[in-house]
Amino acid sequence: MRTIKLVLQYDGGKYAGWQVQDNATTIQELVENALGTVLQEKIRVSAASRTDSGVHALGNVAAFKTSNPFPLHRLHRALNGILPPDIRATEIVETKEGFVPRYAKEKTYRYALAFGEFVSPFQRRYAWHVREALDFGAMQQAAEAFIGEHDFTSFTAAGGGEKTHVREVYRFEFGAGGVISACLDDKDICHFDITANGFLYKMVRNIIGTLVEVGRGKIAPAEIPKIIEAKNRALAGPTAPPHGLCLLSVKY
Repeated sequence: MRTIKLVLQYDGGKYAGWQVQDNATTIQELVENALGTVLQEKIRVSAASRTDSGVHALGNVAAFKTSNPFPLHRLHRALNGILPPDIRATEIVETKEGFVPRYAKEKTYRYALAFGEFVSPFQRRYAWHVREALDFGAMQQAAEAFIGEHDFTSFTAAGGGEKTHVREVYRFEFGAGGVISACLDDKDICHFDITANGFLYKMVRNIIGTLVEVGRGKIAPAEIPKIIEAKNRALAGPTAPPHGLCLLSVKY
């Protein structure tokens, strides 16, 4: 059996997330079906991140096993020929047996915010539009409290099924531009990039929702350590919408 690693990009706007579901179309379903068509065998694909409904990816890593000796360069072309245009494999390589995508050293997510009265029509699918003025200095100050190893119970959602809520955030950076940069209108778009050894269910979106409340003046930056320590979801802010979130990269 060969173990094949994929790097996937996708616009998650019209999909019910990564994981196969009975009554909705998902990224995993389409990738498995396309690979099965080419390789003429049932394929099961696992991913580094089971992105939620509406969430995008520029670098989700996946893997599958196959007994078919089909050449990888032909598989790459055939797979992208079958997949819809909003899902693409950017890399296909054979990797060592036992490779498990979810066992990553770090993952980086970007969340994009659009501010001001209007949002560019080219960015509306990839940024949360917040019309009111935000205090980005306060938001950056608050973001620093998340760096380090913490129990993130206050920022997870029910249904994740994780055995522990302890995660380590390595970096939390603020910058101009959105998920789609350089080629589209970045005016009035900014982002937060968060890198950690792993993430809980809806953790990034709950953190961003809390930071927006900081930017609105409803939560003081000094309150963030207390919210983390309380391990109480009710004390944190709302869940940010999914379309502003993108998985940028996974490292091993």
